[in-house]
Amino acid sequence: NSRDLNVENCKKGGCSMYLTVAQAAERLQVSTKTIFRRIADGSIVAHRLGSRTIRIAEEELERYMEKHKTV
Repeated sequence: NSRDLNVENCKKGGCSMYLTVAQAAERLQVSTKTIFRRIADGSIVAHRLGSRTIRIAEEELERYMEKHKTV
């Protein structure tokens, strides 16, 4: 069944977990306003799912963190 295929795909690293703006802000230890600014300037890619729902792929947030690491 297709659900089983999706589960197998996830086990192989093919699934994305999506975070809210608040969850992304918590992970980066910044405000939600900062996340909205990064989305607006294109630093973080987000997906709008309706007029008020925004989600950020966990992989995208990890990419942003890796790119903006401080030593």
